[in-house]
Amino acid sequence: LGLGQARGQSIACSFEENDLCGWTTAASANPETYAWTRHQGATPTDGTGPDKAKKGSYYMYTEWSGADKKFYLESPSIPPQDRERGVSFSYHVLTWSTCCDSG
Repeated sequence: LGLGQARGQSIACSFEENDLCGWTTAASANPETYAWTRHQGATPTDGTGPDKAKKGSYYMYTEWSGADKKFYLESPSIPPQDRERGVSFSYHVLTWSTCCDSG
């Protein structure tokens, strides 16, 4: 793992790594943003998140209520290469309209 790998090799990383492979939540740099938390098992607030990670043991989550909040998860600087790169995430979203009867 790591960003200093030889040209042409993949950079594989997951939330299983304690240091998140250099990814940061950005909340410390910008007080108008909110933090992500690395967690395993069900989220602390019952019924608001996944019961487990899709792969492995750990995932990132946020506790959110209200509107207009920003949550950033920033990658470390990744050197350019002569090929395309991609990042993929799975996510779980629960909104008022999907959880609760408004009538």
